[in-house]
Amino acid sequence: DLVSDGEFGKTISWSRYLWLLLACWAIGIAFASDIAEGFDYRTLKAPLSTSAGVKIEVIEFFWYNCPHCNAMEPLIEPWARRNSSRILFKRVPYARNEEWVPQQQLYYALQAMGEVEALHSKIFQAIHEQKIPLKSVEQMADFVQRQGLDRKRFLAAFKSPAVIQKTLHAAELAEQA
Repeated sequence: DLVSDGEFGKTISWSRYLWLLLACWAIGIAFASDIAEGFDYRTLKAPLSTSAGVKIEVIEFFWYNCPHCNAMEPLIEPWARRNSSRILFKRVPYARNEEWVPQQQLYYALQAMGEVEALHSKIFQAIHEQKIPLKSVEQMADFVQRQGLDRKRFLAAFKSPAVIQKTLHAAELAEQA
């Protein structure tokens, strides 16, 4: 059973989607002493190439509308900071279907503008606590403008070839994971 097929990426099976969610959950309990393969994490069939060098690369696949990702958000950043000598922490916005792609572009547009750290948690809060919908590009542009960013600059970044390319790469990475 496949989830979606769209112009931005390949289809993804429900089982792969559930594995991605499990991986996000496993990060939150990584500080536990009894970590077991198959329960807390899974070993990839083939190693992925990384830029982590001698560090362990930890990739958080997330979706801004995901209640589990929202619950993990306050835990992940402090955990990543505490373990920064051993890990290279990366975030990858996940899109299960075409409707989720604009939130991928939101993340990568903010990254291109150097604003991810300032707004990442605020986006989760807006969606989950303030119940502000951030699904369309207009809703997102309104939100970032209220946060003090230039709307035209955001829209240019959002639609840029570099941001589109990153969303395609994120889909490929999720497919491999």
